Amino acid sequence: CCGDEGSKVHSSDERRTSAVDVFVEYNGPVKDRSCTDVLWLLVFIAFCVALAYILAIAVLRGDPLRIVNGMDNYGNTCGVRNEDKVPDVPLSGKDMTNLSLLVLQDAVGYKRYCSDRCPSGYVLTPFRRCVLNNHPITIASQAINISSSFFEEAAEDLSVCWRELIYMCLIALGLTIVVLILMRFFTGLIVWLILFVISLACVGCTAYLWFLWYVKRRDYPKLPDDDPRKHSNEVSYWLYGAIAATVVTVIILLIILVMRKRIQLTAALFGEAGKALTAMPLLFFQPTWTLIFLCVVVLGWIAGMLYISTAGHPALERATGLVYLKKDSLLLVAPWFHLMALYWLTQFIVSCQYVVIAGSTATWYFTRNKSELDSPISTSLYYLVRYHLGSVALGSFLVALVKLIRAILNFLEKQLKTRFESCTFLLKMCQCCLCCFEKFLKFLNRNAYILVAIHGYSFCKAAREAFTLLTKNCLRVAAINSVGDFIIFMAKVGVIVGTGFAGYELIKLKVEVLHYIWVPLVVGGIFAFLISHCFLSVYEMTIDTLFLCFCEDCETNDGVTRPYFMSANLMAFVKNSERAIRADSKRKQGNDT
Repeated sequence: CCGDEGSKVHSSDERRTSAVDVFVEYNGPVKDRSCTDVLWLLVFIAFCVALAYILAIAVLRGDPLRIVNGMDNYGNTCGVRNEDKVPDVPLSGKDMTNLSLLVLQDAVGYKRYCSDRCPSGYVLTPFRRCVLNNHPITIASQAINISSSFFEEAAEDLSVCWRELIYMCLIALGLTIVVLILMRFFTGLIVWLILFVISLACVGCTAYLWFLWYVKRRDYPKLPDDDPRKHSNEVSYWLYGAIAATVVTVIILLIILVMRKRIQLTAALFGEAGKALTAMPLLFFQPTWTLIFLCVVVLGWIAGMLYISTAGHPALERATGLVYLKKDSLLLVAPWFHLMALYWLTQFIVSCQYVVIAGSTATWYFTRNKSELDSPISTSLYYLVRYHLGSVALGSFLVALVKLIRAILNFLEKQLKTRFESCTFLLKMCQCCLCCFEKFLKFLNRNAYILVAIHGYSFCKAAREAFTLLTKNCLRVAAINSVGDFIIFMAKVGVIVGTGFAGYELIKLKVEVLHYIWVPLVVGGIFAFLISHCFLSVYEMTIDTLFLCFCEDCETNDGVTRPYFMSANLMAFVKNSERAIRADSKRKQGNDT
């Protein structure tokens, strides 16, 4: 897709004789690197220029007030002075400054006009539309009125509890810091405690199901004979449930038993991630900048979509005598282009964060004397902007393209839903497959960005090397992704639950003046999730980077002639693994003789 070397100014492989030479003299990510995937950076820039051109046309031809205020059947926007007349429409170009409400005369809004107040028999919606107050609009208008009153009451509750919401955010921040400290110093204990609780819960649930089956089976002869088949089926259901629970429990226990050494690696990597983030605490601020850029992109996208959806020339439809917005071919494809821009830009921003975190973490890992770290975050950011924006553009484009295809299939499914049921089933299957492929692609991209940050590879070469490393260490990857992701998930849940309980204790004193006590609790829980996610997402990416650095370290060095870069904890894990391998080989040789 991009070539290993063709898209680079110089090949990084040409500047090194072997992987051994690199790591013997290695003191962080490769410094002598060159631009990667320049072609895709030019494509990304051209895409942004095309997007700016389309948005400029949309701004010139569009008017968001056509949606916000509404437009009548003659092309007049309500609430403003309309100066442009539509050809052959004498009632167009009117001054509607004092007529700010749009009256919908039928259920679908086909007949509409501007007015200063709602006529008799109409109700006003929060969107400044006057709709009929009878069937079939009654249900919709009631729902709108109910939702309007609910939002007003919820806003009042939030205004009453604004101080408690600030306290909940501070509590969430404090709990997140406590979780990070626990992960830093008590990682092994937390990992094995969680696995012990899971195992105990599985065994307890299985034993309870077998006990219930025993009770049902014991009491079966004593039951009345009104419906013996029903009681027999009930006993069978409990038996099937107990058997299924037993199978699941045995599988989980076997997985924990077989993967216990890989789980030890997970615990060690959690500890190393804590050390890395302690040495580089500013990494925790990376999601803040990412969130700011994402908010700017999303808000800009919403504004652009308003202009695109209202862009066009008012024209007369001869068949009905009503005015509609006539769009040219460019404006017809603009919404899909704009959607692709949303996907690509958001993925590009998130990918930049991945590269910065990966480069900083790799610098920390491959620096023997940690006290000699020299601005790893700013250096990683410089490498990203100077050399690797093209690789980030390519990786984010692939994910964005899959997302766009899924959106198109979803649109086709809704269009064909009522007429071709067989087609909709196939489209759903395609969407499911694409969803799985998208998750795999995101996972591969994250690991490819790590190698881009470490070695300065082009994206395709980095993805290929990352895939090779991951397949060689598939059991370790499974342990880290299953156990590690579950630990991070439980940490987020713990922060949210703890914040919720603390928030309830703070808010319960105001329960008499609140409409819904759960509204500020839910909002506080959302803030708690965002805070914990910002910190723990950095932790997750740091662990992924350390794992690939660990794999590279093991592949390249032997710990004797070429010393490892890993810490003493990871070194102990490697030595224990080597001893276990030697013991297994001796045992096999003894069995053969």
